[in-house]
Amino acid sequence: MQVERLFEIVFILLHKEKVTAKWLAEKFEVSTRTIYRDLDTLSSAGIPIYTNKGNGGGISILEGFKLEKTFLSEAEQNDILFGLQCLEATGYTERSQALNKLGQLFRREDYNWLQVDFTPWGDQGNVENNFNVLRHSIIHRQVVTFEYYSGMGEKTKRCIWPYRLVFKGKAWYVEGYCLLRKAIRLFKLTRIRQIEQREEGFQIEVLEEKRKEVKEQPETKPEGNLISIRLWVSKTLAYRIYDEFEVEQVKLLEDGNFQVDLDYIEYPEDDWLYHYLLSFGKEIEVKSPESVRIKLKENIQAILQFYNEAGALQK
Repeated sequence: MQVERLFEIVFILLHKEKVTAKWLAEKFEVSTRTIYRDLDTLSSAGIPIYTNKGNGGGISILEGFKLEKTFLSEAEQNDILFGLQCLEATGYTERSQALNKLGQLFRREDYNWLQVDFTPWGDQGNVENNFNVLRHSIIHRQVVTFEYYSGMGEKTKRCIWPYRLVFKGKAWYVEGYCLLRKAIRLFKLTRIRQIEQREEGFQIEVLEEKRKEVKEQPETKPEGNLISIRLWVSKTLAYRIYDEFEVEQVKLLEDGNFQVDLDYIEYPEDDWLYHYLLSFGKEIEVKSPESVRIKLKENIQAILQFYNEAGALQK
């Protein structure tokens, strides 16, 4: 937060003739002592800041000073703007404002060359709300409670010390210390409901120690026996092949169809696996192992039986 405040102070000084430490302290909701420390930091970085005491005094910056010539190289400017563009994609509106201000501050007109969007297609209002609550709780080190639904549909009440937000595998997670499990866990934001930021806080030093002591066990990892699978996939699903599998896992056959070999590390043998395979419809065939072929057919037969019985009841 200090870095963002420093940039904001420089931006204000470049656009105002003079301000007071008290005015800056009230704007950023910090003490005047903190503002003076920020000014010392900026001066040490080569920013020509002047302070005049007494009636009509205040804080000012050398007229004609240009930030990009003495503070940051062009490459460093690009890195900062790129980072803010990535943060803007999370929906953090303050970062969008900072991005516009820094673009002006650096006298840059090309800072919108990239758009990063982490949000999936469809309505994800619940995820956005969860993200914003967790972001605020992480920054202010406040406890969070919520209802959490596991991959098997089990609902539990959780209370965590949130540490950081993680984007992995096309989804957002929050990493934190779970008071229920007494362990560091990852929680998928789409499975979080009734989130609430509590008034009580926690010490980041204690959380850091727990992260060192407790082995991370992702809350969303499917359980089951890990196996290797070989699939035949129709060429009509080529778009899914290259979206969902690594190039090294895919072999193009002479007839244009595909052979896919899945690493056992990523594909546990449980209901999640069979639901995933069924999503390919008739355009996929399990070649091995035989146990998966048999269980997949059992799932198909169960679905067929369900629809036959439902149809009979409707008659």
